[in-house]
Amino acid sequence: MDNKKAFLVLNPVSGVTNPEWVRQRFEAIFAKAGWKTLIYITTGTESLEEVVHQALADGVSLVVAAGGDGTITEVGSALVFTSVPLGIVPTGTWNALAHNLGYPLLVDDALNMLAVSQHVVELDSLKIGERHYLLNVGIGLSASVMQRTRRHQKRRYGFLAYLWNLLLQAWGLKLQQFRVEVDGVEHRVKVSELMVVNSSIIGLGELPTVLDINPSDGKVEILGICAPTFWKFIQIGLRFLVGRRKKTPGFITFTASRRIMIRARKRMVVEADGDIIGRTPVEIHLVPAAVKVIVPG
Repeated sequence: MDNKKAFLVLNPVSGVTNPEWVRQRFEAIFAKAGWKTLIYITTGTESLEEVVHQALADGVSLVVAAGGDGTITEVGSALVFTSVPLGIVPTGTWNALAHNLGYPLLVDDALNMLAVSQHVVELDSLKIGERHYLLNVGIGLSASVMQRTRRHQKRRYGFLAYLWNLLLQAWGLKLQQFRVEVDGVEHRVKVSELMVVNSSIIGLGELPTVLDINPSDGKVEILGICAPTFWKFIQIGLRFLVGRRKKTPGFITFTASRRIMIRARKRMVVEADGDIIGRTPVEIHLVPAAVKVIVPG
């Protein structure tokens, strides 16, 4: 394609990577592959949807997001139902979506792949209000961990910051009562964690979990974990990871293809793709084939 133009949205405070070095490598690698380049450095106060839409109006043919899952999701949300694909440079702390899609985790490797790759998949999205999310929505333990993990902790300790806060929050586990409406059918559940999973369980990729997770299959999995104590949570989690659901009670699972409505007895914090987005109740619509994403061949 002639006059290829790539637009980089770079989060300078994501993870521990030097943002100036990422910018330089992007320009050098894409220029070598015949691309023109544009770069936007985020400030944290702008609307990335407006930024990306302006780039689309300027005729870019690829939008690359360099940052963590929050940045990538926000950029991806601006590309819903467009013909322009999203590329990912995983410079965040956890990089769950990149893990799940099999991305190279080194910046140079990811950029070299994006500059030449023709492989594109269409990911489903979870629409909440006007925003689209690509990974998951969590209520309970996951939301508490995200709420209490500070930016300076992530930059200093990486994924260990999440692990430490997970252990702290898990000590105070309690079962919560939810009403979960799945494609028009209501279920009442009592769980310590309720998660709507589209693309990844915290970036575990293809591990043999009890859920059949495919981000492009037009359906979404709902997982409830019934763990009233810390040790029960550890036991259930380990068996979940090796796909031994039948041997360990404590899971509630549903599959949705259209709409999910979650209500809790008390208002609870909701996280989506690693960001706190509000409190229950929360209404989620599954949008099939919403975002085109470049993936490794």
